[in-house]
Amino acid sequence: MIEKNTHEYKKDVLRLATFIGQLMLSNGAETYRVDDTVKRICSSRGFTHINVFVAPNTIIISDDRFDGYTFMKVIESRCINLNKIDLLNDFSRRFVSQADMSVDNAIKELKNLEEK
Repeated sequence: MIEKNTHEYKKDVLRLATFIGQLMLSNGAETYRVDDTVKRICSSRGFTHINVFVAPNTIIISDDRFDGYTFMKVIESRCINLNKIDLLNDFSRRFVSQADMSVDNAIKELKNLEEK
């Protein structure tokens, strides 16, 4: 388990946020919902200086602090799967409300949702 407030922890949270954004976009979520979800996930783990750019086929998440980490994902294919969007929304609410949920467990859960 990675210690909180380290660079590795911050990168893991940003990777998680990018991954859920990717899943949401690829299943047809609106860009403003992806933006909101990514910001809430980052904020729930104490990262408030996050910039998010979401287009229908691209998501970019950047930390505007001194370390300047940036993650980008291009969405190759999209579909409309409202059930999966609903599952991702439920997941994001649980992640935000449960401060003790680890990023590793969250990513495993997202991978399971991706498979459904």
